[in-house]
Amino acid sequence: MKIYILQRFAAITACMFLSLSSIAQATARDKTLDSLKKAIETSSGDLAALQQYINVLGYKNDTVAHQFDIWIKQFPRSANFVYALGEAYYKAKDRQCINYLVKAWDAGDTTLRVRQMVNVAVDNAWQLDIPRTPNTIDSLRKVIVANTGSLLPLQQYLFLMGNNNDTAIAQLNEWITRYPKSVIFPYALGENYYNAESPKAKPYLLKVVALQPNNAEVYLMLSIDAERWGDNAGARAYMGKAATADTANPAYAFYYADSFRDIDTAEWHKKTWELVKRFPASERGAQGLYWLAQRSHSNKEKIAIGEQLKKLYPPDKFNWSASGMSNLFDVYIQEGMTDKAIALAEAMGDNDDFGQKLLLAKSIVAISALASEKKFDEALAKTAQLKTSRYSGAANTVALFKARILDAAGFTAKAYDSLVLVQAKNPDDAIYAVIANYGSKLGKSNTQIEKDIWAIRNQFTKPAPAFSLGTYTSAAKARLEDYKGKVVLLTFWFPGCGPCRGEMPHFENVLRKYTMSDIAYLGINVLPEQDEYVLPFMKGTKYSFTPLRGTEQWAKDVYKVHGEPTNFLIDRQGQVVYSNFTIDGNNEHLLELMINSLVDKKG
Repeated sequence: MKIYILQRFAAITACMFLSLSSIAQATARDKTLDSLKKAIETSSGDLAALQQYINVLGYKNDTVAHQFDIWIKQFPRSANFVYALGEAYYKAKDRQCINYLVKAWDAGDTTLRVRQMVNVAVDNAWQLDIPRTPNTIDSLRKVIVANTGSLLPLQQYLFLMGNNNDTAIAQLNEWITRYPKSVIFPYALGENYYNAESPKAKPYLLKVVALQPNNAEVYLMLSIDAERWGDNAGARAYMGKAATADTANPAYAFYYADSFRDIDTAEWHKKTWELVKRFPASERGAQGLYWLAQRSHSNKEKIAIGEQLKKLYPPDKFNWSASGMSNLFDVYIQEGMTDKAIALAEAMGDNDDFGQKLLLAKSIVAISALASEKKFDEALAKTAQLKTSRYSGAANTVALFKARILDAAGFTAKAYDSLVLVQAKNPDDAIYAVIANYGSKLGKSNTQIEKDIWAIRNQFTKPAPAFSLGTYTSAAKARLEDYKGKVVLLTFWFPGCGPCRGEMPHFENVLRKYTMSDIAYLGINVLPEQDEYVLPFMKGTKYSFTPLRGTEQWAKDVYKVHGEPTNFLIDRQGQVVYSNFTIDGNNEHLLELMINSLVDKKG
């Protein structure tokens, strides 16, 4: 009994000691956190202090999330807060880091390290970023020389050294000379330059396919690199080689089919349907049908392809199909097929924003029924439920529907005003025709209607920031004031930007309808490291814009550009009238109407 009592006493004493120790540790931790918090707030975000704060609590701690949310709002101009969180997620190999690192980039942290971490996280290539010690580079060199067929150590070496490091590039080229039959050395350097969208990639990629004529992955790289040079025929040929070298890969089949889009519509359709037949279980098949529907000029065809997409690639299993259903819903609404729109929205359930879409479609049906019964007060009350996103293909259809109800209820002036607001921002022939009808009812002339539209439009108009930028075609500078008296289409781009390259043919289709006495078309390249691409790109594509020299930071600071392409239309007096629009095969006419409004503008 005595022994038991002694043991029990010892246990209680130990627990008390541990409890007191835990309390002491917690107190010390709290003091550390208070001290760090003070240092962070005094310095507006000292990075070392932020990193230590996260280390003390752990990056997934609710306190950290709450405190960082406060700091990010308190210090919106500091990139350190989102960088520190992004880095913590990155070290834990959590892809959520991408969101924070991109925010850090947007906030001004455009260092190579941020870009490297994002690239690693996107590809789940965590093994590239190994511990950095004084001996890491020497150790990697020894491993590489001892294993000339092993790619990973070479990729790690380039990742740590950077593809702009002269020592690293000289070493790679020396290895290429020393081991002429080894494919990994030109591949590693070519891949590195390709991922950086560097004009230096091509010769190394060509060395790879000379050693491995059936390397489909490198043919894909060569194809996309060729697009950056403006060599679309070469890009298509390389993609054809990729598809031939690896017939089992649906990605190569998709890209090869898509390469015919702008030169042979029939061949594009044919190869896309072949893709669907060959790869019925692949996202690439769904992607092919998505783009066939999206780029069609016919609503009838959009519906036919969209319904096939839904049937062949169930939206609950294929992301591209789920995205395509939003487009199909919009076309149903445009065509007045509300029964099909409702059925589709119900089938999609909570996917995306289909709850709001279902409410929209049902509200259209209910409002139409009320209006037919002359119950306009009830009908108008329900119009608050008619909501679409800014980029919805059904936005104008819904705007016209609302206006029709207002007019039928006797509020023609309100119907007119609602459509004038739409027309001011996004000109549309159908909208204008109804505006003209309502304007006639209200006793307005065409001149007065134009004045009303411009009165709204002018509320959003602001002076275009002046610039004086170098050109790629001469030593002269190009100034915005040099183009006064012309309408200016200004696009911010860079050769590696796929969406930029995709938009440019549609710009050209529209601009061919005008003379250069009316229009100036300027393209500001924001990545000087891609300068070598620019003139070959212009020569190969024969695009008509004047290429100007810029930087990402200049574009962000002066024109508030946060991504490419970003487009502006500037009137003859140097005022930005339209901005942040995108043009594709579906809405080329929008660009034409916007330009017409500026060309025809009086005064």
